Amino acid sequence: QRQGNALVAEFQPDQPARFTLCVRIPGWAQGRPVPSDLYRYVDLAAGQPPVELRVNGTAVQLDVQQGHARLDRQWQPGDVVTLTLPMPIRRVLPHPEIAATRGCVALERGPLVYCIEGVDHGGQVCDLILADDAPLTTEQRPDLFGGVTVLRGKALRLQDPGDPTRDLAPRLVATDFLAIPNYAWAHRGISPMTVWLPRTPAGARVPSLATDATATASHTGERTTPDALRDDVPVVSSGDPAAPRFTWYDHRGTTEWVQYDFPT
Repeated sequence: QRQGNALVAEFQPDQPARFTLCVRIPGWAQGRPVPSDLYRYVDLAAGQPPVELRVNGTAVQLDVQQGHARLDRQWQPGDVVTLTLPMPIRRVLPHPEIAATRGCVALERGPLVYCIEGVDHGGQVCDLILADDAPLTTEQRPDLFGGVTVLRGKALRLQDPGDPTRDLAPRLVATDFLAIPNYAWAHRGISPMTVWLPRTPAGARVPSLATDATATASHTGERTTPDALRDDVPVVSSGDPAAPRFTWYDHRGTTEWVQYDFPT
């Protein structure tokens, strides 16, 4: 059974027996979001809260092999094993070679990844920045999705990107920040969502009139979408295969059209 962050198991064998009990210790409880360098926690310098394993209330030394703590002993009826897994809020950084998430941070607590939705932030998320020093707290919300733990804090909202050529700094405004478990998104209507948040103003963008528009066109295809007309994503090179794109290729001698529908 579960008691807070602890998992408690009581043994009732028919008779005393010696065997090895293997208790799963997940990577996130050991300071590793994945068993590779694809992602890493940014705040491990503060120390990794220890995993506690107890037998009948007495702490035992962890002997972790292949992701499991091994308990080799003579087990008696009524023996109780308690595993306590620390669940601090973690900032997750991607590998720097991943261009799409470079300069961004994600949030994780225990095994859960979190996201933010526009419904909690005035309809937009592309203009939000989560600074490395922004404090974050947990809050239990029994009224949301049948009861979840959300993350709260202060983010920065980009209102003007500034102009480095004229020595004009970006204009930022502090705003309340709410993150929900990623599995629970898209249950409160249609709105933007993101898991990765920029850590500096360079990764954020101010919504434009096109952000809320609906784009349609006379032609779509596997590699062409009208959404590319209004996504506000700057394209560095037309040869970038990851860049969203819209094109009429290879139509010739036809009449084509595109259309924007604005909400107001």
